[in-house]
Amino acid sequence: MTLAHTRTTTLMAGWRLYRTAPGEAAEPRDLDRETRWVDAEVPGTVATSVLGNETNLFHPGLNIDAFDWWYETEFEGDTGAHSVLLFEGLATIAEVWLNGKPIHASRNMFRRYRIDISDSIASTNHLAIVFRSVAHDLKTRRPRPRWKTNLVNHQQLRWIRTTLLGRIPGWTPPVPPIGPWRHVVLEAVDAYRVESAGIVPACTDNGASISVDVTMQCVGGKSPPESATLTVDNERYDLDVAVQGDTCRVSGQIAVGKRALWWPHTHGDPVLHRCEVVVDGAGSSQAVWSGSVGFREVEINRDLGKVSLHVNGTPVFARGGCWTTNDFAALDGNTAAMRRKLERLRDANVNMIRVGGTMVYENRAFHETCDELGIMVWQDFMFANMDYPAEDPDFLEEASAEIHEHAQRLAAHPSTAILCGGSETEQQPAMFGMTEDIWTSSFFHESVPTIVTSAGCDLPYFPSSPCEGALPFHNATGIAHYFGVGAYQQPFSDLERSRVKFATECLAFSNVPDDAALKKYFGGLSPATHGPAWKTGVPRDASAGWDFEDVRDYYIRELYGVDPVQLRYADNSRYLAVSQVVTGEIMEHVFNQWRSADDDCGGGLIWWLNDIVPGAGWGMLDSDGNPKPLYYFLKRCWSRLGLSIDDRGLDGLYVRINNESPEAVSGNLHVRVLQRASHAIAEASVSVSVDPASTETVSIDKLLGRFFDTTYTYRFGPPKHDAVLVTFDEGSQGNPLTATHYPGNRNLDFATTPELEATADTNGEEVTLKLRSACFLKNVKLQSAFFAFDDNYFDLPPDTDWTVTARPLSTPARPFRATLSALNLEHPVPIS
Repeated sequence: MTLAHTRTTTLMAGWRLYRTAPGEAAEPRDLDRETRWVDAEVPGTVATSVLGNETNLFHPGLNIDAFDWWYETEFEGDTGAHSVLLFEGLATIAEVWLNGKPIHASRNMFRRYRIDISDSIASTNHLAIVFRSVAHDLKTRRPRPRWKTNLVNHQQLRWIRTTLLGRIPGWTPPVPPIGPWRHVVLEAVDAYRVESAGIVPACTDNGASISVDVTMQCVGGKSPPESATLTVDNERYDLDVAVQGDTCRVSGQIAVGKRALWWPHTHGDPVLHRCEVVVDGAGSSQAVWSGSVGFREVEINRDLGKVSLHVNGTPVFARGGCWTTNDFAALDGNTAAMRRKLERLRDANVNMIRVGGTMVYENRAFHETCDELGIMVWQDFMFANMDYPAEDPDFLEEASAEIHEHAQRLAAHPSTAILCGGSETEQQPAMFGMTEDIWTSSFFHESVPTIVTSAGCDLPYFPSSPCEGALPFHNATGIAHYFGVGAYQQPFSDLERSRVKFATECLAFSNVPDDAALKKYFGGLSPATHGPAWKTGVPRDASAGWDFEDVRDYYIRELYGVDPVQLRYADNSRYLAVSQVVTGEIMEHVFNQWRSADDDCGGGLIWWLNDIVPGAGWGMLDSDGNPKPLYYFLKRCWSRLGLSIDDRGLDGLYVRINNESPEAVSGNLHVRVLQRASHAIAEASVSVSVDPASTETVSIDKLLGRFFDTTYTYRFGPPKHDAVLVTFDEGSQGNPLTATHYPGNRNLDFATTPELEATADTNGEEVTLKLRSACFLKNVKLQSAFFAFDDNYFDLPPDTDWTVTARPLSTPARPFRATLSALNLEHPVPIS
């Protein structure tokens, strides 16, 4: 038995790029090749080829949508083989010629196109692709929408199946993706050309099963396969083979017995099983699908209005955020860089990523990495904010094919947890005052879920994000976009008032990067935050008279009791140091509230995990994929074991210990009431045990045994303390958990006698920092040019041994040098 296969050649070399006026060249022979051309990057976009390493993409000096863009290359072909050209992504209005003959035209950047070129291929071939001007196409007269979105400048983008990235003023640079953004592949098929493959793993009462539905074409005069098998972890199962003409369908609903389950990494191991579909016949064998699958059951508990995610019968609080793209100009970008970002998010206890409707469908490598790392994916289909013309037959046919293709593809990945029709397709018209019959679309409520089911995908589905309230953007019903704390400048008490059940977007702030990024992109640690270089990295809504830095400044005033404008005027470095931590403190408070036993919230996804341009963007990772200060706050409050303080006003402070793990946790709970951050005017300890998957609550007043007005609500005179510090120590080798409550503002006086001990012990390439301070240090910041730290921007309790691990950013490792600073430490301390 010989192994038949499809020989693939990825066409990456020899591409050239031309720019012409719209319609100037109708076909390749019309091109004036004496004009200026550039070498082109494929896969890639016009931006990656023309703009190169330009960092200020907000002012590229080129309107990419205004031109036609021609790509061409040459490749060698096998005239005796059954040959196919696979276009994995063409953005967006594309026409393709092979050897001077038109072979394809499309208007959807989200679909894959496989073109049979067996009758056209030669030994040497010329391939040309033109991407027509989107701006010119938008001039075509078409029916008007029922409402106009403020998100984009041109309403007729709704007719074109393309991403809104690069076309949203204030959010992204004006650099739309145009070009062959995913691979162009030449396939030479020996026997069977796969047209579609549906592989759907599932949990059953008796164990696990896999649904297989593969459609193929028999090529090269080959006979249909005689048999087909499914292999799972080296165990073989027979599949059915049905033949009609040259079309062959391999299918089966296969029970594969008890298998280890796939879990989000916060709740177990993301176990994967190797799977392969092989067809046999006419003396040859061909693998027509291979990959790894996982078995898990995903449900949404809607009892009493909840939106509670259950995986394998276990409640899972979803925490994470909205993915943008790995590389703004190229979209997919470097796979290794994408993996590093996802690993960093996993390490920050992210267990869900939302791919929103304003972005792009991510590639197989992204989803396979999420499978491996145990990160669930909330997947929007690529619709957002606009009045899509679903009543138009051509549009509906194209959109339906797109949805089916991606639903079938995503069903094979255990990380795919929830599907959604799109982003703000209901909120936008509702906010414009439209009635429910207009903002409730049958396309998203009926057509999309029907298509998803036909693709064999059986997952929870929501028609839009947000949805379900009396108005779709109401917070207390269904899924919400929560910006009460944040853009709408509400106090923390709004959390109880809003009663969010599940936030698929929340907490948009301008998050300042760390000192290394400030130096790299802005020339120093105290950049001019009012200047254009800084402001281009600060996000804003297009029609608003404020930006998200103004939102951050509002909370600096509220939490630190200082005027941010005056602080920036008098001490810009101090302003930036406070700015680096305040958004983390806010998000930490919100998630601690949402995760408490007193709250019905099932999850929260922050608005943007990763920035797309340098600066103080929405992300917890900067544009290089490195952690911002916010990252460490979220890493701590998203951990399986959490400690927080609940201010109940006249009833005092309560400590909450939240244990998500399947084992009970015991430890010592220690409370200190601090005066001037150094002297404990009261303290007490107690042993506490927390059952698996539960929360333990302890009254601080009861623990202290007498009245101290810890919340400073009674106010019988000036406050006697400026912080209440709680630690929970399991007795393991790690640092204790900490939580701090401030009865007044958080702008503590500088420690007068810090008495800080800081040493560094080298073990191979790793360095262990050992810290101890006689007084409380607020938001300890460790900085090194050559090392990264596993924790940062943390509160250091007094008289407590504390360790931090530092790892080199490159090899071989340089000698260790770092500085330690804190918001209440007047001068940084060197460590070496």
